Amino acid sequence: MYTEQVSLFYKHIPKMIDNNITTTVDLIQTSKSLSDDLNFISENILIYLPLVFFIFGLIGFIGNVFTYLQPQLRSNTCCIYSLCGSFIDIINLCINSFPTFLAAKYGITIPWFTSSGLCKFNIFILVFLPHLSLNFLCMAIIDRFAITCDHTSSIRRITQLRIVPWMIGLTVLTSCLFSLYGPVNYDLI
Repeated sequence: MYTEQVSLFYKHIPKMIDNNITTTVDLIQTSKSLSDDLNFISENILIYLPLVFFIFGLIGFIGNVFTYLQPQLRSNTCCIYSLCGSFIDIINLCINSFPTFLAAKYGITIPWFTSSGLCKFNIFILVFLPHLSLNFLCMAIIDRFAITCDHTSSIRRITQLRIVPWMIGLTVLTSCLFSLYGPVNYDLI
């Protein structure tokens, strides 16, 4: 009886091994299929994302310009900060995102990497423009907070139209200073 059980046990071993090999082959084919699908997506679809972002960004920018340049909103300091942020966003898309599409699709590259100085300038622009856009958004939020303060409060002065150019300059200066870590610490070459 013991030998019959052992022989029955050994009869099932090849089937289990065959089953494991089949499962392993199926997993390898599935992973190759998934890998092929991901490669197809990255090579043929993802290269168009910068173009899609640029088109939607341009549509949003045009909408912001038409909205914020209405006569009743031109003197609103919050709208001025938001419009400045929108200008910076479209410049950011043109300089940082659209060339990525051109390089991936057509092989057209901007010669940022020909020298160390241009490379560091590219890194600075890559860091500075998004930072400046966020700082303009923060300025619009601070402006909305200041408008809710008491009329005698000193923070209320930043909502005056004559202060806006100074605040824009201060925003650009702080963004420049906080973005200097990029070219100092990194180099793409």
